Amino acid sequence: MSLDFYLQLYARTHGIDPTIAFYTQAIVNASSIPGRIAPHIAIKKFGVWNALIIFGFSSAALIFALFGVHTVAGVLVFSILWGFFSGGLLTLMAATAASTVKDPGETGMRMGLAFAIGNIGSLTGPPINGALLGSEYHWFKTIIFSGTAMVAGSAIYIWNRYFVYRRDMAV
Repeated sequence: MSLDFYLQLYARTHGIDPTIAFYTQAIVNASSIPGRIAPHIAIKKFGVWNALIIFGFSSAALIFALFGVHTVAGVLVFSILWGFFSGGLLTLMAATAASTVKDPGETGMRMGLAFAIGNIGSLTGPPINGALLGSEYHWFKTIIFSGTAMVAGSAIYIWNRYFVYRRDMAV
């Protein structure tokens, strides 16, 4: 998600101290560590697809929450939560791709295909958000685009979960 590329700029253009804005990326990366571990607890309770859906919609909600983030505390809390949920989302994508295999020999192919398709957004999101942001920093455009893309991706997770569960029930 291209939000990582623009979080420092977002903080700076909203009057946050440049030193604090500089560390937002480090905070995101540090908080993604527990975010990559915690989903495995959620998998045991909710299942791998349901956990992915929860983390996906939570990430989308956080993107839309940026409309209300204008203080140092807000930026720091947002950075921590964004790191946690986006890190968990990345981990869960690998787990869900691996959960779809019937034969262990197809694990690499399924994961490679899932990441190849999923990373189209990672490749195209930052330039699109940069174009939407423009030189006048219209943040509402980037927030709406990114949030909508994350909601659409999470809706696709629901659709995939339906077909995977239906396939598994047919066997």
